[in-house]
Amino acid sequence: MTGSLRKTRASEKRAGWYRLKYLILIFLLASSAFGMQLVGIFDPLSLLIRSLSVSINPLFNHGLTAFFDGIYRLNAKPLSAVSEPMYMMMKKFLLSFHQPYFIQGTFIVSSSCSSWV
Repeated sequence: MTGSLRKTRASEKRAGWYRLKYLILIFLLASSAFGMQLVGIFDPLSLLIRSLSVSINPLFNHGLTAFFDGIYRLNAKPLSAVSEPMYMMMKKFLLSFHQPYFIQGTFIVSSSCSSWV
């Protein structure tokens, strides 16, 4: 649907990319026939969820914690009276107990970005 919103149409098609998806399909079917289940690794939805949980969730957690810590350090009583209950609620239901840290997160994000191309 979004492709029809573009004003100019791409006249040239990259034949190599169309062949690549069929080669990946043949590889996945052959690996499944021999008992090696790689379909879940190359699934775009699982790549997206893994990328979001490794990159966006820790960034969101760190950003919110830093924001509320900054408000707390300002030592403004009216602002703290509003922000502290909000922070406690978010800490209870939304934020993680410890800041998530993933050592190999770069590999997961880079593999999912390459699958979007």
